[in-house]
Amino acid sequence: ATDFQSATAAGVRGRVGQHRVLVGKPAFLRAEGHPHVWVAGDAAAVRQGDALLRMGCATAMPIGAHAGENVRAALEGREMEPFRFGYVLRCLSLGRRRGLVQVVDADDAPAPRHLSGRRAALVKELICRSTLWGVGAEVRWGVRMTAWKQPDRALSPDAEAVAAA
Repeated sequence: ATDFQSATAAGVRGRVGQHRVLVGKPAFLRAEGHPHVWVAGDAAAVRQGDALLRMGCATAMPIGAHAGENVRAALEGREMEPFRFGYVLRCLSLGRRRGLVQVVDADDAPAPRHLSGRRAALVKELICRSTLWGVGAEVRWGVRMTAWKQPDRALSPDAEAVAAA
């Protein structure tokens, strides 16, 4: 089993469940009550509407990239931007040769279109490979290769509601 030890080691309060750290408001990706601790990836409990963003590569990479941008902005004395995110797909591997790719709306609700079987496994594999290629290209060329859907509204986490859930 895996565990997110960093939150425990840093003594961060405002945790959601056992393994996720609540992001304070506005959604600058800072740990609630700890203005010098940023939370990224699967450890970040970021509220979007009435729900928390799901854990997974679809959210971890954009959260990590945005947290990094906000850390840099804070260090340079610039204004930080709140995190905005919208889903596009939900992918599931069913072994090496089969999968399911469900088209979703920005709030992660399923849409009628999907792929299954070998084609879905191939799409998921291409997404994984392009992620690695994109990160490497950003490092090599200094050009942003990754982008994600951003709804018109900023995420507005509600600490009390999330903690009570």
